[in-house]
Amino acid sequence: MATSRRRGGDDNPPPPPPPQPTFGWVPQPAAPGPEEMARTYARFGVTMELLEARRRLHEYMRSPETIQRAAFERRTGRVGPEMFVGSYIGPRLKNGRLVDEMCVVSLVRRKMRNHERICESCRLHDLQDRIQAPIDVCPVGMRSGTADWSIEIPDGIMLQEDRPIRPGTTIGQSAGFPSTGTYGAHVLGNDDKQYILGNNHVLAGVSGTVDGLLPVGVPVGTEIIHAGPADDHGESFRIGQLASPVVMLDLASSTAAAPATNLVDAAIAEVNPAGSVQYSFHFFAPIDQQPAPLDSLSSGMMVKKVGMTTAETHGQLIGTAAVSPPIGYNLGRDPSTGQMIQVFGRFLDVLVIRSLDGKKFSDRGDSGSLIVIETGGRPKAIGLLFAGGKDQDTGIDLTYAIPIERVFRSLGIARFINDQ
Repeated sequence: MATSRRRGGDDNPPPPPPPQPTFGWVPQPAAPGPEEMARTYARFGVTMELLEARRRLHEYMRSPETIQRAAFERRTGRVGPEMFVGSYIGPRLKNGRLVDEMCVVSLVRRKMRNHERICESCRLHDLQDRIQAPIDVCPVGMRSGTADWSIEIPDGIMLQEDRPIRPGTTIGQSAGFPSTGTYGAHVLGNDDKQYILGNNHVLAGVSGTVDGLLPVGVPVGTEIIHAGPADDHGESFRIGQLASPVVMLDLASSTAAAPATNLVDAAIAEVNPAGSVQYSFHFFAPIDQQPAPLDSLSSGMMVKKVGMTTAETHGQLIGTAAVSPPIGYNLGRDPSTGQMIQVFGRFLDVLVIRSLDGKKFSDRGDSGSLIVIETGGRPKAIGLLFAGGKDQDTGIDLTYAIPIERVFRSLGIARFINDQ
C-alpha cells in the first residue's frame, strides 16, 4: 500500500481557527414562588395572602372578560385596563407618608381623580373585596410619543476623572447603539478575576431576544469605556471588556406584549487594563464585601446611591416583590425613517424606592448605580438600579432595583472589593 510523505516544513499542524464571537448568554433565573417570596420578605410585611391577592388582581385586569366589559363601558375620555401597568407589595402612601397598612399597590399610568372617567369594571378601589386585600394606587406617569420609562441616556452631570475611576462615574460600551450609564461597583468573581458591575442595557447593548426570535446586543469582549459614547464631551478611555455570563433580556416590540419574565438587568466587564478602576465610592465609605440579606429588609428603610447624573441621592424603600411597568430600551434608529427603535421588557420581584424632599432619586444615566443602606458600620448593598421615572401630575418619583443577592448568583460574583 503506497504511503505519502509530507514535504519539509509541513510537519506543523495547521493553526487553530480564530475563536468565534459569542454573546455569552444565559437565560433569566427562575422566578421565585410565592412561598419563597413570603419567607424572604416576611420582615417587610409580605404575606402569602397579599401575594395571592396580587395574583388575583393581575389575573382579573388581564382577563378577556374584563377587557370585554370595559369595551362596552367606554365613553369618550374613559380609561380601562390598559392603565394598569404593574404592582408591588408595600405600605399605603397617604399625604406623602407611609401608613401602617400593607397593601397591594397598583401602578397606573395616570391617577384619575374623577372615578367617572374610569370604566366601572376597572375601578381599582372597588376590587378590594374581589381580591380580599386592601388596594392602594400609585401613578407612574405616561409620556406622549415615547416609551414609558424610556432609558435612553441624555447628557447629565458627568462625574469624569482619570484612572482609576470610582463607582458612580460614567461608563458605556463602544459598539452598537451608544449607551451611557453608571459604574456600579468593583467586584471579585468566583474565578478570582476583577470585574466592573453594571446593567445589561449599558454594558451589553440590551443583549437578549425581541419577540422570542430577534437577537440583539453586543458580543462578549466588547470594549467598555469610561465616558460612554452618548457623552458628547470629555475624553474616553478603555477600562475593560464585556465578560460572560450575560443574562439575556426577554423583550417585545410593543408595551402590550412585553413579557413579565425578567428578573435581572445586569452585566460585568473584566477590568482591563489593570488599575483602571477602584473600589472607593464618590460621597460614601467603602461598602461591605457582602450584600445585605433580603430577609433583613424592612418597610421604610432609608437608602442612598451615587449615580453619574444625579450624584448622591437619598430615598426610602417602599415596596418589594414588584411587577414593573414596561421598561423601554432604545436599540438605535431605523436607517430608512430615522425613528428610534424601542423594545420593552417587564421585571418580576424587584425593589421599589421613592425619592424624598421632592428631589429625584434617579434620572437617565444613573442606571447601574448601587443602592445601599446604612447599618451602623459599612454601607451594605441591597440593589442595582435599572429604571425609574416621575409622574408629572403628582410628582411621585419611583426607582426600581434588582436585588443584589440575585445579581451575585446570576453573574458568579463572590464579593465586593473594598479595603479589607
